[in-house]
Amino acid sequence: MGLTIAAGLVVLAVLALILITTTREAWPAFSEMGLSFITSKTWDPPAEVFGALAFIFGTALVSLIALIFAVPVSLGIALFLTELAPRRLRAPAVTVIDLLAAIPSVVFGLWGVLVVAPNLVPVYRGSTTCSVGFRSSAASSPSRSAAAAAS
Repeated sequence: MGLTIAAGLVVLAVLALILITTTREAWPAFSEMGLSFITSKTWDPPAEVFGALAFIFGTALVSLIALIFAVPVSLGIALFLTELAPRRLRAPAVTVIDLLAAIPSVVFGLWGVLVVAPNLVPVYRGSTTCSVGFRSSAASSPSRSAAAAAS
């Protein structure tokens, strides 16, 4: 019991050190810019005006979308493996899931950027212009802009 309490205190101490270090390192930015750094979405480096609201919102939105997909899938897999799957299927499936869990998510992201995204470009060329506001390289080419201006 004493070892468990000691381990818990070590975890709390490390968490406190992380919080203290983060606060100490962020203090100059907050003392110069105030809370507008978090509440503003303007990002203009030449004018030295920086706001992180767009980045915070983007991170929260992507996390929410990931959770919308991941939670039902993970609960379904867990229920299937614990309640429905036969033993001969359960052991290999658990091994594969453990192996996937051991791979850092950064590796999956890098694979997506290097392999999946280039293969999706021909399929979705220009479709993000309407939904997100980004333009594909084909949509922003000078020949297209000139053709649009002429019509």
